[in-house]
Formats: sequence, structure tokens, C-alpha cells
Amino acid sequence: MSIKTEPTYTEYEVSRILRDSEGQSIRPTDRGEGHAEANHELVAQGKNRASITFDGLEMRIIGDEGLPASSAFDGCQVAAITYALNTRAGQTALGYLCWDRCEWVFARIGIAAGNFRMVGYNAQVTRPAPSGARFVVGPSRTGPDGSWRPAIVLPGLLDQTPGIAGGIGMKLMKTVGKALHIRTAFPLANAPVPPRARIRWVGAGEQDQDLPV
Repeated sequence: MSIKTEPTYTEYEVSRILRDSEGQSIRPTDRGEGHAEANHELVAQGKNRASITFDGLEMRIIGDEGLPASSAFDGCQVAAITYALNTRAGQTALGYLCWDRCEWVFARIGIAAGNFRMVGYNAQVTRPAPSGARFVVGPSRTGPDGSWRPAIVLPGLLDQTPGIAGGIGMKLMKTVGKALHIRTAFPLANAPVPPRARIRWVGAGEQDQDLPV
């Protein structure tokens, strides 16, 4: 679907974009694949759609990725993305993406007014282990880039942090045919102030840009 620069995205359209983006690259030289649903949607929305489990969210912290935190929308990812794309900030981000020299736009947009449920884990938010152990330790491991990562040391067991998403982070890209490709879309506990985008320009590096509220 071609990129729209009018705030008229529907949940049906966004659902199709996510389905077409999931597990797909945009060109042969692209080293990544769409993973918005597989990593950031807790409840699969439709038949044969990807999603993540609570265990999967935990493993993103204590497993090979070694992230400091992980989060997912609780069955409302499509609605949250639709809301964000139709805001002034979302439309401005899409406007940048339409430039021929723009490779991608990573946008952080406030969506608190939409009341979208989220859940997450944070390495700093734990509960005491039933065994009384002071620390729960994840394994040392080699990261995806081949670098050695030390063991994850936690003061307790990871605890869920459910709530309402204050913002959303989205990496927006475009296919060779100028269709919108959503590489990832995850909830943020706090609204970004101000909304902000990182833009990758072909041959000119990256630029940070404030977005309108």
C-alpha cells in the first residue's frame, strides 16, 4: 500500500501493512526483517498472525539479546499504530519517509490519549525469588553481532509491568515500490516529550528531528 500523507489510515489498512511487513525485508541488501508482531504484540490478531508470549518477553532480557527492557501491546497493536500514523507527528514522519533520499524514519510518538494496553519487563523491576536467592543470574552469551556479552545479574525475578502506553516507537520504511513497511512498533511507558524522529538519509547519515504534537 502506498504511503498516505493524509490522516485517514484505518485499522484494516494497518493490519495488512503489518502482515505484509512481518518477516519480510524490503530489498536484497536489507539485513533486517519486519518483526513488529513477533516481538511486540502479546495477543495474535487473526489467523496465522505472529505474536509474543510472556516467556518470550522475559527471554529478550535474559536471553541472547540481553535487552534492559522489553514490551508488547496487549492485543491492541494495530489500533495503536493506526492512531499514531494519523496524528500530526505520524503524518510528518510519513512525509519525511516519502522523500526519495530517505531510507527510514524511527519515530517516537505520544499515544496516551488512545488508552492502549501494554505489558513489559524491566531488568530494574523485580520481585524476590521464592528460594530466597539474592540474585537471579542469566547466562553469559555471544550476541547476534558475535560480541561477547556478560551474564545478566538481576536482584530478583522479573516482574510484569502492565499499564497504558504513553507512546509508541516505530521504524517506518518503504519498499522498492514505495509501499509502507513497518519494521517494528513497540509501546513506550512514557510519552516522548517532544515527539521525535531519527531520519536516515541515503549518503548523508542520520538526523534527529522534533515532530509536531
